Amino acid sequence: MLRFEKITDENVRLLGGYFERDISSVICDYTYGTFLIWRDYYGYEYAAEDGVLYTKADDFEGKTAFSFPVAAGDAGAALDKISDY
Repeated sequence: MLRFEKITDENVRLLGGYFERDISSVICDYTYGTFLIWRDYYGYEYAAEDGVLYTKADDFEGKTAFSFPVAAGDAGAALDKISDY
């Protein structure tokens, strides 16, 4: 099972490495600055496993919401891990 950690000043740059390597989009949702700024408000957490970055947050009703996993190549297995969580 995925083990999520809170995003901190010390580990936030790890996210940027995934975004720079595996995201071709220019939207601000996939920047480490966005996760750092909003980490407390949305309760952002991340897990990194097998070269895939998973992020989750709490929505306005307190339910867990996941962002699409950041991975090079096929994301099918990553989506299965989110479903299993």
